[in-house]
Amino acid sequence: MHFKYCKISKPVFDSLINNEIEINDFLNYIENKLLKNDYLFLNETWDLINFILNGKSLFEANEEMPLIFGSNKMEQSDLKEYGYRYITNDQIKQCLQDFEGLDFTIIKQNFDFSDIENTKVYFDKTLSQKELLEKTLNDFEALKSFLISASKDDSAIIVFFE
Repeated sequence: MHFKYCKISKPVFDSLINNEIEINDFLNYIENKLLKNDYLFLNETWDLINFILNGKSLFEANEEMPLIFGSNKMEQSDLKEYGYRYITNDQIKQCLQDFEGLDFTIIKQNFDFSDIENTKVYFDKTLSQKELLEKTLNDFEALKSFLISASKDDSAIIVFFE
């Protein structure tokens, strides 16, 4: 399972939200037209990122999705179990503000895997704890850079869970 983030322009985003573009047409569009830097994939680290940010598994979030995973569900999103979600540019900026106080040196020093043993947190159990934490923090930095780029471009982000 992974999350796919897709950065899109405001006009395309508005057309999707206003149902002027069908989600299937949009999916065909992004397969053929978007550049590599308009995508971000989070593989096995997405739930650990959520745990670090929110103290629980994304599977424990019920209907309320954390902002970073697209708290807004698209109307046309019944095509997938978790749907297609989006993050507006204002919400991207809010996420970046929320990240300002995070100190990964402290997180790395204090992270205890026993904290997640009795949770539903999804992660790659084939990696050592050190490898997994390093990969998770690297993916978080990639996510943060992706959000910074979208914020500067005045873009929105569509989030897919596959």
